[in-house]
Amino acid sequence: MPHGTETPLVTIVTPARNAAEDLPGALESVRSQGIDKFQHIVVNDGSTDGTDAVLTDASRNDYRIMQLHSDGIGPAAARNLAIKHAEAPLIAFLDADDRWRPGKLARQVAFHEAHSDVLLSFTDYEHFTPAGQSLGLAFPFWPLYKALPQTGADFGRIENSAPLIFAENAVGTSTVVIRKDAFEASGGFDPDLRSASDWELWLRLALRGPAAYSTEPAMDYLVMPGSVTSNRALRISCMNSIVETYEPLIAPMDRHAVRAAKARIDIARAEMARETGDHSQSLRFHLRALRANPTRRTARSAIADMRNLLVA
Repeated sequence: MPHGTETPLVTIVTPARNAAEDLPGALESVRSQGIDKFQHIVVNDGSTDGTDAVLTDASRNDYRIMQLHSDGIGPAAARNLAIKHAEAPLIAFLDADDRWRPGKLARQVAFHEAHSDVLLSFTDYEHFTPAGQSLGLAFPFWPLYKALPQTGADFGRIENSAPLIFAENAVGTSTVVIRKDAFEASGGFDPDLRSASDWELWLRLALRGPAAYSTEPAMDYLVMPGSVTSNRALRISCMNSIVETYEPLIAPMDRHAVRAAKARIDIARAEMARETGDHSQSLRFHLRALRANPTRRTARSAIADMRNLLVA
């Protein structure tokens, strides 16, 4: 326990690999949360830049910050390692290149303290480029999340959130707070999933108990150029594996959620085909997604594919 004093209310978990440039901003955003009784565990996962120096200086000036070291084990295993050292009953996640908005954590911790049966909570968030340009909020992009009742800075309960989380992977990891005992009972992050391990854990928790959400954007998410493109094939593979695993559990609750999840994977396949100039394949996947889960956005994408084929 830090300085042998009180048990912290919440343990913040941050995996960091070559994050010397971004990490100070994340640490600063923690200090704006209006909560003092926290533990912040940062896992320096094989960094070769100045991450170690940043963390050494930060932990020297704030006893609540703990630095752990690992050797390139990846975010899922790094988060598992951090939570083994967590002293608080609640776990909050903050990636090194993301930023919390002031007061986010205090509101979320207060909600969990008042609703001890809620295993998972999350908020809306805003996407930004490295230059600071806003790319929009997350929830309004996703039809099911957009349809959730507006709560503002308050939190609304969802008694059965698994179909929602399965249908649309919109939960931002750096917005999430979970119960530590629920995390341990669920088995933690799957380190064998090289992508989407966070989504898979949220599904497992949602199947075990209630979740809650806030429509107030409480986190700024950094979108790096090319990050989606470079990891798309791996992410599609992992998402497809997760859908196959959880479909038998979700289908009896909500068949539409299954169709939406499969359509989302086909849309990702279409986008990957379009990037390589294969408009025929892109159209095929968009049409398949349109049959599974008709939306105006997918229809517009399919029409664009047809136009591209006509001019090719």
